[in-house]
Formats: sequence, C-alpha cells, structure tokens
Amino acid sequence: YAPVGVCMNPELSEPAIEDGRIQLDLLSRDGPVAARLLEYRHEFSGLLPQMDFDLLSQSIWEASEGRPWSVDWGNLYYELQFGARSDCRVYSSPCHAITVEDLYGGYWVCDHRGMPMTSVMDQGGPLYLDLPEGTYTYLNPTCNSYLLQVTVESDGTAQTGRIEVPRALYPFLSTRAAD
Repeated sequence: YAPVGVCMNPELSEPAIEDGRIQLDLLSRDGPVAARLLEYRHEFSGLLPQMDFDLLSQSIWEASEGRPWSVDWGNLYYELQFGARSDCRVYSSPCHAITVEDLYGGYWVCDHRGMPMTSVMDQGGPLYLDLPEGTYTYLNPTCNSYLLQVTVESDGTAQTGRIEVPRALYPFLSTRAAD
C-alpha cells in the first residue's frame, strides 16, 4: 500500500522486476494516481511494465482537473487494455461541493485511497468536500466514536450519515488511520 503523496517516477524508462514484482520509484507529485493504480494493482499488473507513467499521469490530471479520484478507473483500464495506449482517453466524473455540518474537529480520512485528507477546525464545525458521484466513508482518528458516510448522487445532492463505532474497535481504528 502506498501512502497518499507517492507516485511513479515519470523518469522511469522501464520498471525493475524482482521476484515477479514490479519495482517502481515513487515521487510526491502524483500520489493519488499511484494510490489508485495500487488499488487496482491486480487489474493493471500486466499493463504496468508497458505504461508511459508521465503521459498517463498528465492525462489523468488534465482530464480530472486536478482531482484524480474522480477518474473512471474501470473505463481507463479498458482503454489501456484494449485501446491505443498512446491515445488513451481518460474520463472524469464531475465533482460536487458538499458541506457536512457539526463534526468533531481534526483530520478526516477517506476510505478511498488517493483522496486528500480534509480537516475541521479544532472546536468542530463543517467539513467541506469536493466529490464525484459515489459513496465515501470518513474516519476522524482522534474522535473514534463514529464514521461519516457521504453518498453523492449524479445531480450533486448528497446524503450523510454517521455510523456508530463499537468501543472495542477504537484502538484498531486510530492505529489503522495513522498507516
């Protein structure tokens, strides 16, 4: 698993293969792209040695307007697998501004790799998100009492809910969120 903020090195001409694993140098600029590729590592494994990471990353950033988490990764896989890799089309879903009121202060971490952390002021307040259609779960490792679930519809409307976390899981959640 790659932490947010790491990415494939665009200068890498050919990845090293050691013990059947592809070794890549990682840099900070395109962490969300690397995180999503790692999330789909099984689907992309046969394609990784053939990819032009610089071109792919640039295409993703341009198509998503700097929001790589909004890319249609299923379509991207299809394009890379069956299309012309040099003329790969990247599709991105529109993002919607979502405000969630009355949350605990601190950082909120999303369950989707590559999504940026967001924060609420220490005394609590609203959380401002920019999300495409889908369902997202956020954890605040300092409060541990609930998870926040946000479901965004294609028209930009959002439903939010809090999922209570049993006390027995508190230590596990705060340890995992730090990873």
